[in-house]
Amino acid sequence: MLSDTANKQALNQHVSQWINELRDVVDGAENLMEEVNYEALRLKVEGPHQNLAETSNQQVSGLNLSLSDDFFLNIKEKLEDTIEALEDLQNQIGLLGLKEHFSSTKRETRTPSTSVVESDIFGRHNEIEQLIDH
Repeated sequence: MLSDTANKQALNQHVSQWINELRDVVDGAENLMEEVNYEALRLKVEGPHQNLAETSNQQVSGLNLSLSDDFFLNIKEKLEDTIEALEDLQNQIGLLGLKEHFSSTKRETRTPSTSVVESDIFGRHNEIEQLIDH
């Protein structure tokens, strides 16, 4: 799909705008993953109840949320926004005339596992013939 978009980008300003929006959403998703990874590492190093003053304030306010609960509610909201943006972009693929499939420009060729690979053996022609005949 991305190779198709590169071809059409020069011809269509809407495709160019779509690509920029896709890049922005992907960058946001990567930032979100970095934020989650940072929080996980921080909790691993500091422990979940390192900042007791903030935890107590949240419990007193009636929210009864720990810091990590509040953090993950925020992450959930950002993740839902990211998914919605990606779905919107996916819905635009057909409208822009792009192909909705992933193609690879380089295909790997492999020898099938059932193929017999011929080898060169030197100096044992008689032994090979005897093995084949028996």
